[in-house]
Amino acid sequence: MMVYYWYDQRGVRTASMYQAKLQLMLGKFLNGRTDSAIVRLTTAIGPDESAADAEARLAEGMQEVLGPLRRYVPGA
Repeated sequence: MMVYYWYDQRGVRTASMYQAKLQLMLGKFLNGRTDSAIVRLTTAIGPDESAADAEARLAEGMQEVLGPLRRYVPGA
């Protein structure tokens, strides 16, 4: 399995839970919003497939997710 994940808040993407909490607090203080998302994309790595093949599939999926994500997470 290969996994991409990140927290998305106020247009900031990070894999760090601590950075995500900081952005959440800043959003609350600066504009009264606590919108956030954790995004996780997962793909299996087949027995006759390389890690690079799986990573390419995840990168393509990520590009498809980023557009619609803007509708749900302000600043994304």
